[in-house]
Amino acid sequence: MSGEMIAIIAAAIALASVLVPGMRGMRRDMQQMELRLSEITERMSAQETRLTERMATLETKLTERMTRLETTLTERVARLEGLFEGSMRSRKPRKTRN
Repeated sequence: MSGEMIAIIAAAIALASVLVPGMRGMRRDMQQMELRLSEITERMSAQETRLTERMATLETKLTERMTRLETTLTERVARLEGLFEGSMRSRKPRKTRN
């Protein structure tokens, strides 16, 4: 074997001894990152579910309150109209100047 071939083989062995462990570490890091990403995705999904439930609850409460407010407002307007009509009947008609 020539000296050049021995140098090439030695360089390949040296390169492989550095790359192989590095690739294993990279694979391990990628697996950990995939696991973290999966955990984050699950948490986000759970948060989205809770948020959707809270929004539905708030929407229901808001609808109930708006209905109560509308009822109260209608009752008050009717009462005011009744008071106004009652006061108009009890007033003496004005004399007009002719």
